[in-house]
Amino acid sequence: MFSVAVHIPIINAREGELVPEKQLAALEAAIEALERQVNGSTQQSTEQKEHLADLRDVKLVFDQDGAYGAMNFSLFWSGPGDLDLSLVCPSGEIVAYMNKINCGASLDIDSGFWSSSTEHVENIYLSESAPNGQYSVNVTHYVSTNEAKDASVRFSLMVYRVGNDDIHVISKIADDIQPREAQRVFVFSLPEMLAH
Repeated sequence: MFSVAVHIPIINAREGELVPEKQLAALEAAIEALERQVNGSTQQSTEQKEHLADLRDVKLVFDQDGAYGAMNFSLFWSGPGDLDLSLVCPSGEIVAYMNKINCGASLDIDSGFWSSSTEHVENIYLSESAPNGQYSVNVTHYVSTNEAKDASVRFSLMVYRVGNDDIHVISKIADDIQPREAQRVFVFSLPEMLAH
């Protein structure tokens, strides 16, 4: 676990709201500053490069009108493929493309198979009022008639919290997923996870 110091006043936005333009501009400035630092250094650290990639990913979520909550789960992939992000709640209820709001969580970005973008993102945010218990975050690879039936897709899932002046990355998982496959990617429990 590590934190990416961004120093933007996100505390002014309320949970579940879009990040205001001035905060997006501050995030972009932080990305540019870190890019200069990484590019100007003779010894570029792996950690700096990871921080920069994480900031770019978070900005991509916010650029697509993603909101944030007590925790965010953001799925990223490139190229063709229809991946779906879902959250299974302690009650067994599911937050997914067919049921976007449930058990204190919301799917607010859904990059479906109709998307013309080559850089895809989906985002679920969990509110502070989410019930206690065990949750699982899942990724499913659906196959449309337009894509190769045997093509696997490389994805990454970033689990993070947006703090007062930083972005705290809890976990980042990268994996390949086969057509028609569903993967349980991340399991956590509340309230324990929010104590971090």
